[in-house]
Amino acid sequence: MNYIPALRGHMGDSEYYITVMKLADVARQVRFADELHPHKGLDEMIQRELGKRTSDMVTYLLNQPQRFYGALIVAVYGGNPKFELVRMAEHRMLDGVGEAFGVITFDGSQQYFALDGQHRLKSIKDAVEQKPSLGSEEIGVIFVAHHGTQEGLERTRRLFTTLNRYAVKTETHTEIALDEDDGIAIITRRLIREHPFFDGDRIKLKGKSIGRNQDAAFTTLATLYEINQNLLMEKDQDVKSKKFQQFRPDDDMLDRLYQDVEVIWDGLISNISGFRAISERRATPGSLRKGGGDEGNGLLTVRPLGQLAFSRALRVGLNNGVTLDDCVKKLDRVDWKLNASPWRGTVWLAGKMVTTKEMQRLCFRLICYMAGFLKKNDLNDLRYAYRTQLEDPKAALPPSVV
Repeated sequence: MNYIPALRGHMGDSEYYITVMKLADVARQVRFADELHPHKGLDEMIQRELGKRTSDMVTYLLNQPQRFYGALIVAVYGGNPKFELVRMAEHRMLDGVGEAFGVITFDGSQQYFALDGQHRLKSIKDAVEQKPSLGSEEIGVIFVAHHGTQEGLERTRRLFTTLNRYAVKTETHTEIALDEDDGIAIITRRLIREHPFFDGDRIKLKGKSIGRNQDAAFTTLATLYEINQNLLMEKDQDVKSKKFQQFRPDDDMLDRLYQDVEVIWDGLISNISGFRAISERRATPGSLRKGGGDEGNGLLTVRPLGQLAFSRALRVGLNNGVTLDDCVKKLDRVDWKLNASPWRGTVWLAGKMVTTKEMQRLCFRLICYMAGFLKKNDLNDLRYAYRTQLEDPKAALPPSVV
């Protein structure tokens, strides 16, 4: 017989039990939901896909001392489960607990199938195989007992699809606001708190775009995070890697990275015309986007797409050995008005911004060209992409600023 201490709960017409299991037991006993109806080809495909998606999670389990997973939801088949209450001595602190706390007994023939947490389960199995000592750690488990009948299988499938259909991924801005491991998220929050340029309503916290009436917003939180990634992406420092996002850098490295990005931002704010006007409160970001009433005269550098492309191009210049001062001077000489060439007909088309991924890449390459950061052997490819976008096989790139 197996005896498992648990709390019993009810929701809808389901009864469930909350307990903990050793990771070694989870790895050995809990099976994937697809194994309820095994199919060799499908099983192999699912396992390959799970493996691709969980390698970073395995690294997390193996290397993060503060590792933690939410509870798995597990369907239990067979085992003749019975819940027996554990009687406790009367105590005012135990009011309402007496009917919930007890022990589940199984006869040992039960089978466990994960209904929610397939990726967590796969990473646990792989991590325990690589590092058996992890097996002594524990994870929360919610048992839902089902019968092995056709009706029981239908309930299991329904619960599985319900759990996964209504699961909502944490939004990007929430992750940036809360993440205590991702170094760029930590630095971005510090920049907003400490740098005077980003005070007040300069950063729109939710969403990836800025509305027409959000006059004070310079950029969005999600965009600022990506900009900072680009600015700190040195040749020997991959701040976009999963490892960098999952494992908090030490305080000395965080301070160094913050100082690096602060120096870059100070250089941009002091020397890029539009940024300087915002800093000195001679203009608002919204007024620069609107271009004095004619949006075609608005600046690309106060729109998220332009800011991301701008920051990537700046990093290319820095990684090629151009000093920050020289990079900034070259970028400031570019005509950033949307109706100027090469933005007119590309990112600015028929009075609207084009924000596709292909356009983001073209914008980045055009900025590199305009500032003199583009390699000569890439010029023909850029010219072809530019002409294709304009639908003009003879269109000439405008002169670069160098």
